[in-house]
Parts: sequence; structure tokens; C-alpha cells
Amino acid sequence: MYGSTAYNTDEYRNQITDRREHEAAAKYYYKCSDCLAVVCIIGRQACPICGICGGGMREMGEVRGAQSEHHHSECVCNEACVSAQGPDCSCSCGGVNHGIGMMGYYDVVDATGTVKITAPRNAEKHLAQAQEYRAAADAATARIQARYGDDCGRFARREWIADKAIWSRINNDLADLHNAKLGKLHKSRVNKLDMICR
Repeated sequence: MYGSTAYNTDEYRNQITDRREHEAAAKYYYKCSDCLAVVCIIGRQACPICGICGGGMREMGEVRGAQSEHHHSECVCNEACVSAQGPDCSCSCGGVNHGIGMMGYYDVVDATGTVKITAPRNAEKHLAQAQEYRAAADAATARIQARYGDDCGRFARREWIADKAIWSRINNDLADLHNAKLGKLHKSRVNKLDMICR
């Protein structure tokens, strides 16, 4: 019978418990959206904030080790694995040592359960990057608003804009702003934001 899976069975509850235990013990990578700090911590966290700049952090994934006979015999666990900038491991450790040089810590900072994750390295550099990024993003947003005036507000409220060319330019500029904010490298995203200001 379709849809007859019983979610109250002991088997289902055991699967959920096993998954939660795995997530609590596994290593996960997170990256700050503003300062681009990368950190590896034990345990999955929901909606953490950066302990360096206060920006939102996004999960990059769980550490995964993909051993093969070829890699096992040729690729030795080294600094590239221990201080890796992402969750994928292909060396002989199979993920056991992966990211231990990037291990950070986290604190629950308020009653809502907000988690602040702090990266172990280069806090000053990352804070400076966050400040430069935020200034560039604010300048680009202000430039778009100044360029289109009231039409920008109408676009945001999804109101009618009679001139289709203006609607199209606002849409393109806001798409460029969004794509620049998603950049993975600091210099390139700041350059894209600066281009919007021109």
C-alpha cells in the first residue's frame, strides 16, 4: 500500500537516533559569508554566526574520506589534509586527520540557541576582509538605489514599473549584486561590487 510507512516504528526511531548521534560526532566545515573564514568543528550546527565578524556561516559539508587502493599507497596524510579548506579528503587517513589544523570552537551565545563559531587562524585578516566586503556591498546597494530612485523601491515592493527597460536594468543590477555577494574569493567579489558602483 502506497504511503503506508509507519513513522512510529522502533526501526524508524532508531534510524533517527543513529543519524543524530552521527551528526553530533562528525566533523563539519563552515565558511563565513562575510569574512570568508573557514573552520572545522565537531557536530552539525544550525544557522551559526561567525565569532570573528558576526556574519552568517554556511555549512560546506561533512568531512568525507574517499580511500582507494591507489590513493592509499601514494597519497600520504600531510599539511594539505590537516589544514584543508574543504571537507573532501582523499589521502590515506580517510578523513580521520582531515581538518584538525582548522578546528575551531563554538559557544551558544543566547537563549535562542544561536551558535557562534570561531576560527582558529588569521582573525585580524578576516575581520579586515569583512569590513572591506561590507563597505563595498553597502556602496553597491546605495549606487543601485541612487541610480534608479523611486523605481528601485517599486521593484523591491513588486509594484508596476511602466518602463520595461528600467525594470530590466534594475533586475540585472540586482542580479549582479547578488552574484557578487556569493563570490568565494575576497578580491574577486569586492572587484565585482566595485564594478556595480561605476
